[in-house]
Amino acid sequence: MNGRAVLLTFLALGIGTWTLWASQRPGGVSGTVNGWISHVRGDVAKVSADPDLATARRYYNNQYSATNSYPRLSEADLSAAGIGVGVTVEWCSAQAVVIQGGSGGGTASRLLLAGHDLGELPNKYDCPIDLADPVPWKSR
Repeated sequence: MNGRAVLLTFLALGIGTWTLWASQRPGGVSGTVNGWISHVRGDVAKVSADPDLATARRYYNNQYSATNSYPRLSEADLSAAGIGVGVTVEWCSAQAVVIQGGSGGGTASRLLLAGHDLGELPNKYDCPIDLADPVPWKSR
């Protein structure tokens, strides 16, 4: 036997064993493959989220905790705080900021309001008109 024949035999056995195992799982072979694809897509979305969004959120939360207000920063100030070029911070007031940036292959917006993180929404949103009812974010 040559090396190539041994390799092909092991490869065929491996594929056959995997197919037998996958056929016993919920959804069969197709469900196993689709589950793996969904898992990989989720991982890609997590990796492609701009890490500077989290940096900006932590920075502004720390500033609010220390001073009871959100600072209004210039581009140079944002850069000095470690918040990168892909992130935009829209200062609504001393009590509210919207952080915008890349997330999961698209754009996301996060509202920080009076020391509370009201969450991240897909797409770009500006400051809410009414901070008492910050549509499209849900109020505290």
